[in-house]
Order: sequence, then C-alpha cells, then structure tokens
Amino acid sequence: MLTLIRTVNSEIETAARLAKLAANDRGGIMVYPENLQMTVKFYSNRKLCTDPVFSKLSHTESTECAPHEATHIILRMSDRDKIESSFTITPLIEEGPLTYASITPR
Repeated sequence: MLTLIRTVNSEIETAARLAKLAANDRGGIMVYPENLQMTVKFYSNRKLCTDPVFSKLSHTESTECAPHEATHIILRMSDRDKIESSFTITPLIEEGPLTYASITPR
C-alpha cells in the first residue's frame, strides 16, 4: 500500500499566490529568500532577476538583469532592511510574512 504524505509550506503557497497576481505586471522579478525563486518564476511567468549582494547562491548569467529590468520583488518583510541597501521598496500587496512590491535601484 502506498501512503501519500502531504507537507504544507505556507510560505511557498503564499509566494505562489503573490506570483500569480504578479503575472500581469511587466519587467523582471526578484525574490528573497532564494528558496522561493523557482515558485515565483513558475507562477509569475516573468524573468527571474537576482542580485549578487543578497542572492549569492542563485546569481548567474541567466538570472542577471540590467538595473532597469527588475521592476518588482516578492520578499519577507522581516528581510526588507537587507534589500533596501540596494533598492527602494514600495509594497503593493502584503500577505502573511510576504509582500509583493515594486522596486527601483538606489
């Protein structure tokens, strides 16, 4: 007999909901923390952008964007201070610990 074990990660589910809402916006999208990146990329269908300062593990040529390409971010509000050293953040939608925000480089 095969038993299905379902684990729920509310942060990933919240990131997926926010990413679906983000699908109608244009430009690249950034994500912090890194473990949410593939979920956001899949559900938003937008170019994933990373920053070498706070996405050390995921930053590659394929995720590198020009400064104007990244227009939005999904992040934990508790990590906002880490991101604000590089970007001005304007929250658009908040759900639980995550927010979807527009960003502009500093």
